[in-house]
This record gives sequence, C-alpha cells and structure tokens, in this order.
Amino acid sequence: MVEGNCFAFVGSSREAVSFAGPAAEKIDCAGELVLPGFVDGHVHVVMTRASPSDPSLPAHRPEWALPLEEAILHGTRESAYAAWLDHVTGAIKVGLAADMVVLDRDVFAEGPKALLETSIRLTMMDGRVSCLKRAFV
Repeated sequence: MVEGNCFAFVGSSREAVSFAGPAAEKIDCAGELVLPGFVDGHVHVVMTRASPSDPSLPAHRPEWALPLEEAILHGTRESAYAAWLDHVTGAIKVGLAADMVVLDRDVFAEGPKALLETSIRLTMMDGRVSCLKRAFV
C-alpha cells in the first residue's frame, strides 16, 4: 500500500484491505510480477548476455550471466546501495519511496530468456504512476 510517496504497508491482499479500508484504490497485479524500481535497468543483459535489440545474435560470454535473483538484486537494492540511495529506494519496504515496476509475466517461473519478451505494465515513481500500459482494476 502506498501513502504519499512511500510504501506504507507490505503484505497480503487481505491484510492490505484491512489496513487501508475498502474505499482505497486497488491495482490488481494477479499473474504479474511486482518488483522494486530499478536503479540499474540493464539487468536483462547480465542475466541473458544477449542483445535486447537483436535476440538472434549469439549471447556474449554466456558463462558470465548472473542468476535471475542475483541480477534483480543487483539492479535494485545493490544499485541503490552503490548510489547511496538505499535509505530511499531499492526495495519494496515500508518507509521507502514507492518506486516499482509491474511486469506482464513472472520471469522467475518462465526464466531469464522471457525477459526479452516481457512488457512493463506499470511504472510507479515516488508513489505516482508514471506509465500504465493497460487498465488495472
């Protein structure tokens, strides 16, 4: 749950409704993946070592690819720490800036190659939706 520009609550949908009340605006992300906002948005390259503009090209040094979870941590929490912003952003945590992205699929279930076909459905920065690709209920 977001209040102002920060996360005010993190938990299950049932707990969130109890916390916020039934009149709160809801964004249903069922079947999609919610991640903290990326400080370094090039994690698809470190996971796949493939060209995002031409996936038909062979991967460059695929043995250097990072596992999906490590790459996402690198692009969010660790990049925020490196930029001295970890007290502001980099995680979905109460009190931090409400920076997040919603992907149209769960790349953890489908694997890193799915990132090259994944669309961003919603981007939120400082609690404001800055990009919305489809209607949420």
